[in-house]
Amino acid sequence: MKKKVLITGANSGIAKELIKLLRCEDDFEIYLATRSEIAEENSDLAHNFLDVSDEQSVLNLASNFDELYALINFAGVAISSPIEHMEEGALRTQFDINFFGLFKLLKHFAKKITPKFGRIINVSSMASFGIFPFISPYCSSKAAGDVILNLFSVETGIKTVSIKPGVIKTPFWSSSIKLNENNFKNFVGEYEKVGDFLIENAKKNEATGLEPKVVAKVILRALKAKNPSASYTVGRDAKVAQFTKFIPQTLLNKIVRFFLLARIK
Repeated sequence: MKKKVLITGANSGIAKELIKLLRCEDDFEIYLATRSEIAEENSDLAHNFLDVSDEQSVLNLASNFDELYALINFAGVAISSPIEHMEEGALRTQFDINFFGLFKLLKHFAKKITPKFGRIINVSSMASFGIFPFISPYCSSKAAGDVILNLFSVETGIKTVSIKPGVIKTPFWSSSIKLNENNFKNFVGEYEKVGDFLIENAKKNEATGLEPKVVAKVILRALKAKNPSASYTVGRDAKVAQFTKFIPQTLLNKIVRFFLLARIK
């Protein structure tokens, strides 16, 4: 019998590459969930509507399944703003999707995951290491997501995996620029150079980041492993970010600020 795998946020660049890999496997039955119309190349697969910020939407999706081998969550956005100019609503929007969306999935799919062998995989980010100024909403939501995911595993015994990629070459960056159009007004005055840098850096990341297939292969490995690691860091930049956990916070703050100022001159 094939193992049922549900992929949420299935229109993301990494998700599309993972689906390609899964199509080459004989062991998996693929189900997709998105907030928008499914990408044309995957229109032949079973598709469900999902808005992770809406609990009824998550409940409706969960009701379609009796048992799953794996839930793989890609749903997420990135909001940018200087903290002192940030609107509370923007921060709530960030957490509604990245954190509370994951919380709802954990809550309503806990009894759907195959005991002992199943797993929940969440695509986090190197931002969860909390060293990227002016995207503090994104960093905070990803860090909080990693905590609740890990403790969910401790409480339930269900295997969970956090995938922490670095910069990946996907449309996520251009989508983030569009999403933050209203927030860019927060960068006027003393933060104007920072705002310009963030936009240009996002455009560069979309063109030069790591190929999404690299991350998809790591997710597939976590999906197939008998005992997957609780966390996988993907990309040289992500591994550098992970290393900062061992640097004293006061020193790390000075290092981050030094390099930030050097890059926006």
